[in-house]
Amino acid sequence: MFRSNRIGRVSAAAGIVVLLLFATSSHAQATGANPPRMQLPADQRAFDAARATVDPAERLAAMQLFLKNYPKSTRVSRAQSDIFDTLVKYFPQRTAEIDTQAKIVVKDAGKGLGKLYTEIDVADSLAEANDTGVDLPRAEKLGKDASSKFNEADFDKDALANAKKYKYPAPTAATMHSRFTKGRANALAALAKVEMDEHKPEPAAALIDQAYALDPTVAEVNLLRGEQALDQHKDAAALEDLERAQLTGELKSPWREKMMELYRSAHGGSDQGFLADMDAQYARIFPDPFTPQPAKPTDGSRTALLELFTGSACDPCVSADLAVDALLKTYSRNQLVVLAFDQHIPDPDPLANPDSIARAKSYGVAFTPTSKLNGKNLWEGGGPRANAETSYDEAIKKIDADANKPSGVQLQLTATRSPDGMIQASATVSIDNPQLLQQSLAPDPPAKAADDKTPAAIPAPAAQSAPIEPHLVANFALVEDDVRYSGENGIRFHRMVVRSLAQPAGTGSPVEPGKTLEATFDPAAVSATLKTYLDTYEQKNDRFGKVQFLAKDTTLEPAHLAIAAWVEDTATHRVLQAAFVPIASTGDQIHQTQSEPPTQRQSEAVAKTGAAK
Repeated sequence: MFRSNRIGRVSAAAGIVVLLLFATSSHAQATGANPPRMQLPADQRAFDAARATVDPAERLAAMQLFLKNYPKSTRVSRAQSDIFDTLVKYFPQRTAEIDTQAKIVVKDAGKGLGKLYTEIDVADSLAEANDTGVDLPRAEKLGKDASSKFNEADFDKDALANAKKYKYPAPTAATMHSRFTKGRANALAALAKVEMDEHKPEPAAALIDQAYALDPTVAEVNLLRGEQALDQHKDAAALEDLERAQLTGELKSPWREKMMELYRSAHGGSDQGFLADMDAQYARIFPDPFTPQPAKPTDGSRTALLELFTGSACDPCVSADLAVDALLKTYSRNQLVVLAFDQHIPDPDPLANPDSIARAKSYGVAFTPTSKLNGKNLWEGGGPRANAETSYDEAIKKIDADANKPSGVQLQLTATRSPDGMIQASATVSIDNPQLLQQSLAPDPPAKAADDKTPAAIPAPAAQSAPIEPHLVANFALVEDDVRYSGENGIRFHRMVVRSLAQPAGTGSPVEPGKTLEATFDPAAVSATLKTYLDTYEQKNDRFGKVQFLAKDTTLEPAHLAIAAWVEDTATHRVLQAAFVPIASTGDQIHQTQSEPPTQRQSEAVAKTGAAK
C-alpha cells in the first residue's frame, strides 16, 4: 500500500472554529482605529513563549509548565491540543500518553458540534501518525461516535444557536447544507483512514463512497479514492482522483510526486500540459458560483481600497476570496483597488510575508477572513462557496455608498520598469478640499438597531466639533495580481497578493503639498527575501513549531506585477484615496485614466484618481 502523510489533519474543525472566533471578535474591533498598545497578560506571554519553542521535547515541557502555572487560563484547551499534536507528530511511540491526551482534548471540547469536530480531528490525527496510525482503538471509537452523531438536523440547530449566541447573521440554508456535507464527509474520511490502517479495505471503501457522494470536493476523500485506486492498480482512476485532491486541497509529498509520475506516464513522458489541464479541470470542478453585475456609474471622485486578510488554508475565507474575484470583474481599478494580505491562519500560508503579517497587526486583525473598505470594517465572518454571492452583494452596497463621497484628496501614480527589472513608482498627493477631508475623517454616527421602533426625537442642534488634525501618509505596494497556488481551502487562483510594501505597514511617507513621493522595488530581491522568509519560518516561528509548506515558489511573474498606492490617516486608519497601475513593458511609463478599462495600457500618461468635483 502506498502510504505516507496524506493531506494532513482535517481542516473542517479549524475552519468552523476560526469562523466562530471571528464572529465574536469582529464586533469588538474599533472601526478604523489602531488598537491600544499594552502589555500582554502573563498567561498569554507564557503561552506564546511555549508555542514559539522549536525543539519538540522542550515544547512539551514548556506547555506542561504553562498548564501548571496557569490552570485557569483561557488558553488551557489550546495548550492541551498543542501537547497532543506534539506527541502525535514527534513521539508516536508514547501511545499511553497520546491516549490520555486524546481523551483530555475531546473532554475540553464540551458538547454538541464542537465535540464532534474535535473527535473527527483527533481520530484523523491518530490515523495519520507514524504513517500506519497510532492508538487505533481510540481513533476508531472517536471516528464512529462522530460519524453516527453527525446529522443535519442537529448541525443546523447548532449553527443557528451559535449565530444567536455570538450575534452574527444566521447562515442561509444553502450555507448550512454545504458546511454539513463537508463536515460529515470529513468524519467518514477520518473513520475510513482508521479502517485502512486496521487493514479493513471493504468497510473503508464503503465509507469513502459515502463521503464522496456527500461532497466530491473534499480533498481527503479524493486522496483516499486515489490511494484505493493505486492499491487496485487502476492508474488512470488514481491520476484523476489525485488531481482532484490537488485541486481541492493541495497534495503533500510523496503524493504530489506520485501524481506527476502518473501524469507523465499517461502523456508520453511529458508534463508540459499539466498546468493547463489542471486549470481546465479546476474550472469544471469549481465553476463561478454567480455572475457579477455591472458597476453603477460614479463621478470618479474616489477610488476605494479593499484590504482582504485571508489565508490559503482558511475554509471560511473561500466566500471572501470568491467575492473579491467577482468585485474585480464588476469594478475597474479606477473604482476599486484590492490588496490581499495572506496570514498564517489557521495554518502556515506560503503567500504570507512579513509585510502582510505586519499590516494585519496594524489593524489589530486576529482572525481570517477580515476585510477593510477604506480602512473600515467590511465583512464580518466568512463561509463556503455558497456564501460568496451574499458577501459580494454586501460589499457592492458599501462600495457604491462610498463611491460618490469625495474625500478631498487627489492621488496621481506612475510606475516604470527599467531594463534591469527594477520598478520605480512615484505619487503626488494634493488636498483639493480640506472641508471634505474633515468630513471623511469624522467618526461615523452610531448605527440604529434594525428593530428599534421608538419614534425619533427632534435632534438637538449639533455642537460645533473641533477640527480634526489629519495625519496623512502614503504607501506603495508591489502586487502580483494573479498567483496560481492550490491552497488547502481549494482556492487555486489568488488575486492581488501583496508581495512587498515600500514602507512598514501602518506607516508611510508623510504627505506634503507638492512633494513627489517615490518608491523602488526590485522583484528579484523581493522574490529572494520571500524565499528566505519561508525557509526560516519552516524552522522557527511563533505558532506552529517546525512546519513544511506545501509549496514555496516565490518567483514573481513579471506580466502579473502591479503597483498600488494609497493615502491613509494614521490616527483613524481611514483610507482617503487609492490608485493602481499594472507594470508595462520595459522602459514604458504606465497609467490608467478614469475612462479606461482596467487592462488597457498606454504610455506617457499618468494614473489620476480622486479629483474632487
